[in-house]
Amino acid sequence: MGALLLRSFSRDWPVILMAFGILGVWRSISLKHHSEKTPSKDKKRVIGNILKDIESGAKTAEDAIAELNGQKEK
Repeated sequence: MGALLLRSFSRDWPVILMAFGILGVWRSISLKHHSEKTPSKDKKRVIGNILKDIESGAKTAEDAIAELNGQKEK
């Protein structure tokens, strides 16, 4: 059994290597992978509102940082 497995692996290793390479490329360009990195529209609105509050003087930078850190934890 061990010799049969070794003989099969020595013949098929390039195919296995190509399969792992294709899987790696697929994961790196998949839409799901990229969508996790981009913030949602709701998060962008919240950040925009925080920036407007800072510009108008309604919030200090420290308050904004605290609020943004609170958003990350949710």
